[in-house]
Amino acid sequence: MTTIKSLLLRIQKIIKSMKNALTLLLFVVFMITPIFIFTSVAQPPNPTTEPIPIDGGLGFLLAAGLAYGARKLHKKKKEEAEVE
Repeated sequence: MTTIKSLLLRIQKIIKSMKNALTLLLFVVFMITPIFIFTSVAQPPNPTTEPIPIDGGLGFLLAAGLAYGARKLHKKKKEEAEVE
């Protein structure tokens, strides 16, 4: 009986110390996080860079989407024809 009591007391002490450690960890994290957030300032863009053209791959993406849609439509019509 005494061994069970002592074991339970040890477990309670461990849980209490874990709660204290977790509380300390959360406190430190929430106190340090704002420092990193408020000190990171966005840099202005470099004025010498040229704008990136949007049409670089947009035409290929549109063509691939159309081809994919046409293929799906063709497969669907083919499956409907086979069922009938």
